[in-house]
Amino acid sequence: MKPIDLETLIYLAGYFDGEGCVSAFKTKGITATVGSGDSETIGLFHEYFGGCISYPKPTRMTKRAITRWSIVGNPAQEFLIYVLPWLRAKRDVALWALGPTYRKSNSSLTDEEIMIRSRAALEIKKINQRVTVCQTPTSL
Repeated sequence: MKPIDLETLIYLAGYFDGEGCVSAFKTKGITATVGSGDSETIGLFHEYFGGCISYPKPTRMTKRAITRWSIVGNPAQEFLIYVLPWLRAKRDVALWALGPTYRKSNSSLTDEEIMIRSRAALEIKKINQRVTVCQTPTSL
């Protein structure tokens, strides 16, 4: 990971807090994602934390080009550790996401790992459903 100055870190933490998403899965791990029309800021996430950048096609709702950054597993947890002190809206989700460990090997999970990951995934899903606002095309 590239060294990051405090001002940029705080900026990215705030941006993620407002525009980002944390998802968790029982076996695949966690994912931190930010999608935005501001490709320059999305590039900063990639530059400082790694991960992947994608360019999904515009939808009927967005009607504009979106750039998406995502990071998975242990690197996603490292990212969340860096931004955690400045998170407000995503703080609870980040704390749940930091509980399980995610390794790169394809070895099978222990019953305890499955239990911890399942609980974290369930709690993250509940929080995301509670705080996420979704507008349907008819409500626009």
